[in-house]
Amino acid sequence: MVYKKGSRSSHGLLKWTTVLVFSCVLALSMLMWWNRSKEIADIALHHDIEMLSKIFEKIHKDCYILDFKHTKNHIDFLNVIHFVGNEVGSMNLAFSKNWHGPYLKNNPKFHEKLYAILKNKHGYFIIPADGVVLSNGKEIGKDIILDEHTDMRRMMHSDDGLRCPSGSLAAPIQVGSRTLAQMTQDSALFQSID
Repeated sequence: MVYKKGSRSSHGLLKWTTVLVFSCVLALSMLMWWNRSKEIADIALHHDIEMLSKIFEKIHKDCYILDFKHTKNHIDFLNVIHFVGNEVGSMNLAFSKNWHGPYLKNNPKFHEKLYAILKNKHGYFIIPADGVVLSNGKEIGKDIILDEHTDMRRMMHSDDGLRCPSGSLAAPIQVGSRTLAQMTQDSALFQSID
């Protein structure tokens, strides 16, 4: 093979240019995939929280949720079929006979961590578990502290908190808002159904 003077160096330059362009395209693709995966994670979190909100709305309508035991309560009881008494997991119900479980085959998790119910002075909220890292780079329990004093309404609408492009990553649930007279009337209604 005969090379013309200078063709060997231009051939090497072409190789390095090709490698450089390919590397840039690969790096850009990986960066786009990484950003998209964060967005997909937020969408999954938001979807799970909406689903859990609807389930707790049904439970409250059927069984009337009285209270939860702790400040943070793992949601680890939605796959329960039957139980004795008025408590299932950490949730206390007024009309446990109306339980229609299982509500889910498996209790939902995100990054292998169960979702939780936060009980605080502003109400009750479905939240991601401590240790979950959000797309904004903040970690629940470390950078975002959710406890009995957290202003959840503000946190749910803050981009530095639990707000993402797909919606809020927390949801309020109704617990214990009926009066004694309403509960007595409901109890009579439920007993007449039995």
